[in-house]
Amino acid sequence: MIIGWALVSCIPSEYEIQTHQITSIHRYELLVKDLNGDPIEGAEVEYIIKKEGKVYNQGNFITKSDGRLEVEVSHTITYTNENYFLKTHKFSSDLEYKVSKDGICTISGAEHISNEAHSRVRVSVVLVKPIDYINPSFIASFTGNLLKYPILNFIDIVISENLLMDAKLKPHSIDLIKYKEKNYLQFEFTSNTIHNSTEMNKYDIGIRLYNDIVKKVLSHLDKYVSDPKLFDGYDLIITGSVRDFTDKNALNQPIRYRFIIPQEKVKQYANKDISGQQVLDSSVVLMGDEKIELKLR
Repeated sequence: MIIGWALVSCIPSEYEIQTHQITSIHRYELLVKDLNGDPIEGAEVEYIIKKEGKVYNQGNFITKSDGRLEVEVSHTITYTNENYFLKTHKFSSDLEYKVSKDGICTISGAEHISNEAHSRVRVSVVLVKPIDYINPSFIASFTGNLLKYPILNFIDIVISENLLMDAKLKPHSIDLIKYKEKNYLQFEFTSNTIHNSTEMNKYDIGIRLYNDIVKKVLSHLDKYVSDPKLFDGYDLIITGSVRDFTDKNALNQPIRYRFIIPQEKVKQYANKDISGQQVLDSSVVLMGDEKIELKLR
């Protein structure tokens, strides 16, 4: 007896390869608002969207009453039921933006979505008006009312001429304070630069901040704000950051300096009668609560 085996295929004789598409979307939502959290209408948003590092779309947009802009980037793949597992519908995208409005500081930024199929990023962009840099209680005072417009003129110059490339003026920081029974007009800045603690000590950092920030504003303070009848000098506070670059786990640490400068010395510097070192020698320089001396090289 001969026994035979027959192999029966489970696959239909007319097997159809099907084609499919799937689309993934990344959405970016910007909310432009003021310091109080209220939406800003009429702000101009310039944006560039990139997909996998290449420009996908770009444009300009004027915000409406809700202060919102929403943009998206999509990624569509085509696959068959044979190669589905060889395809990926995840992708990366970037949004670069610049938000501006007349009379208000320009804000630039960027957001990134890494290797996601569907994702949404919401970003709040706060535009600070020049008046927002002044302490409200100071504006309400007699001296503040007299100095309000000179200070606003100074702020306008700082913004329009982009004097401080690597620093920001802190909102509500402009005030009149007392130091050793004298009145000083106070401004507080935040430096964007992170200093390497293995290469720079506290004196090196103080000198860098003095050169990069303080010296750049002295002449403008004298031109627009100076009034010996109302105050005795300037108290310029600068907060920087320092980190050990050799330690990958190290965190940024704040470091704070105060430059308390007599008004007449600022005028002499603006008139080129004294040097930057002589301004320092005539000032009180504090790092935290410690009085230090800085020597320019």
